[in-house]
Amino acid sequence: MVGISLLMLSGCGKEKEKETPTTKTSESTVVSSEKTKETKESKEKSADAGDWKDVNDDLKKTTEAKKLSVKHESKEAIVNEKDDVKVAINGYEYVELNDISRDLRITFGDQVEKGGVLLVSTTLKNDSDKSVYTSATYSMSVTGFSSAISRMKGLISSDVVDELVKVKYEIKPKEEFSGYVALPVKPEAMDKIAENGEAMFELPGIYSKAESFKKEDAIVEPKEAKISLSGEGSEKAEASKAFYEDKATVENLGEKTMLVDQKDGKQAEFEGAKVTLNGYQITEFKPNEDEAPRYKNFDTGVILLTADITIKNEGKETLNLGQTSATLSIGNKDKLMHENMLEIKSDEELPTGKEGTKYLVFAMDKESYEKLYHDKEFKLDVSLYDQKFARLTDVDDLAFTFSNK
Repeated sequence: MVGISLLMLSGCGKEKEKETPTTKTSESTVVSSEKTKETKESKEKSADAGDWKDVNDDLKKTTEAKKLSVKHESKEAIVNEKDDVKVAINGYEYVELNDISRDLRITFGDQVEKGGVLLVSTTLKNDSDKSVYTSATYSMSVTGFSSAISRMKGLISSDVVDELVKVKYEIKPKEEFSGYVALPVKPEAMDKIAENGEAMFELPGIYSKAESFKKEDAIVEPKEAKISLSGEGSEKAEASKAFYEDKATVENLGEKTMLVDQKDGKQAEFEGAKVTLNGYQITEFKPNEDEAPRYKNFDTGVILLTADITIKNEGKETLNLGQTSATLSIGNKDKLMHENMLEIKSDEELPTGKEGTKYLVFAMDKESYEKLYHDKEFKLDVSLYDQKFARLTDVDDLAFTFSNK
């Protein structure tokens, strides 16, 4: 008899916070090829070098805060580029404000005693010979805080997005915009940042058509990157590099302890699609306080098996990489379904000639793993899908066996 084990995880959507206008004026500065060389060089240096004193003073003045303290800073660049166009984060600061203007009461959670702000130095560059267009959406999500944290107009008087609005988000050939954006952080989100020390930041996309932010028109798609917002967060980020990039790792949903880290390399092929099992990791997972309710059925603890696979499409039709799924059979008794709520969501396509990576995750009760599963043979059965979400493979068409022995 085959047992089916499913982990029921409820989704938790991120709602975009509405922009709350302030009474402050905004006089942003843009860097582009239309400016003089002297202006461009001075502004690029400011953005790239992370000369934060001026922007901190400006933020303090604009918000009328009595005190501003820097909680964390980073000068490490985050770059998203393709085909001569680029979006970059040159650095960022996470600051705390105290005794803020009452005009910003709603912005900071119906109070003005304290609030956080993420200040980001950013550059958008077009080295191509055609105009491109940016969504100019800068946002951040924090584990345990339900709303998205978005860039807000008027928090600083020099905001690069304001200038992009003036030109209808167009970046002309050989043109560049550099400057700062500011994201307000409510005390509840600050508390979660203090617990976890990290957040997920989304860089905007760049598109080939005006007023069209569709995936098919994207030159550079929006990109999420984990950022550290405390010294502890930096240490956790460094430690997390040892683990595969499933959702539990990338979104900091809890603490992982490595039990098995096994390289593999087995390959299988289906109608021109070559699939490689690069390896698998088995970890003990302790979900954080916000995630714990989802694992209430795991009485003795949670074990995750994450499989790292690469798909190279040498077939005739485009594959739906994001829809790729799998089952995991253990011995000759139990079968687990992959947990898509623990996998990074993606609708990425895989055209002929391209390859992509997918991390497939399976959850087990700790006692079951230790007493029944750990020394059994595992069989990973991968399923491929086309662009219409139709399954292409049958059972055992792309199967891989492995064990911890």
